[in-house]
Amino acid sequence: MEFREIIEKRRAVKFFDPNKDVPEDLIRKLVEMATKAPSNLNSQP
Repeated sequence: MEFREIIEKRRAVKFFDPNKDVPEDLIRKLVEMATKAPSNLNSQP
């Protein structure tokens, strides 16, 4: 997938289904990836 396609397909989610379970390992992977994302002015809070 090209960057242009990613930008065109992005969207804001305003509703989350409270009945849908999210596996614990997926949450851990997402948090791990988020900690590696760049921070504002490299502040790394």
